[in-house]
Amino acid sequence: MSNLTKQLKGKEKEDYISSRFPNYKQPKMTIYEIKRRTEETSPYFFSKKTMKFFNQTLKDFKVYKLNEYFYLITCPSLFGYGKNTFLTKRIFFTQTNELLDYDMFAKKYPELII
Repeated sequence: MSNLTKQLKGKEKEDYISSRFPNYKQPKMTIYEIKRRTEETSPYFFSKKTMKFFNQTLKDFKVYKLNEYFYLITCPSLFGYGKNTFLTKRIFFTQTNELLDYDMFAKKYPELII
C-alpha cells in the first residue's frame, strides 16, 4: 500500500482506491469498522464499561445495510440473568460517522427501515 493511501482516511481513501481500480469492491461494513469510525463521534457507545453494563460484546452486534449511507446495528441486552431483554438499535451514517437514534430515524425515513 502506498504512503498516500496510508494517509487518506474514510471516504477520501475509498474514492481514491475506486478511481484507481474501477473493479475494486468495497469490503462489507462490520461492527469493528463502525466502532473504529465512531471513536470520535460516539466515544462511549462501544466503551468497555458501557458494553459490560449492558452485558454486550462486539460479537453480539448485527449490521444491516439500509442503503449506501445508512447501516442499522442491533444487539440484544440481557438483565437479571436473562429475564429482562431489550434490543439496542442505532443507525450508522457513513458520511459523518455518527450513530443516530433509531426511533427518530424511523419516523423521518420509514421507507429505509427493514
